[in-house]
Amino acid sequence: TKPFFVVDENKVTGLCDVITAWDVLEHIPEIDISGLIMNIRNNLKVGGLFVCSIATFLDEPHHITLRPKEWWLKEFAKFKLLPSS
Repeated sequence: TKPFFVVDENKVTGLCDVITAWDVLEHIPEIDISGLIMNIRNNLKVGGLFVCSIATFLDEPHHITLRPKEWWLKEFAKFKLLPSS
């Protein structure tokens, strides 16, 4: 959730073709979601793919950001991470 960049052994910024997150996002406090999505966007190549799953059901105390699919899509859209059709 804090800013970071992926770099190679020469400290050159390396962008990822694919980033995945399975059963992760719902565990992040809502206040930190924008920072996490920005990190994903900043480390993803243009045309790269971000694939994730997000649980939307209660699992106390683990699932702390419980939002419907539409909310998540709006968050991703803020950083131009939109679902493919």
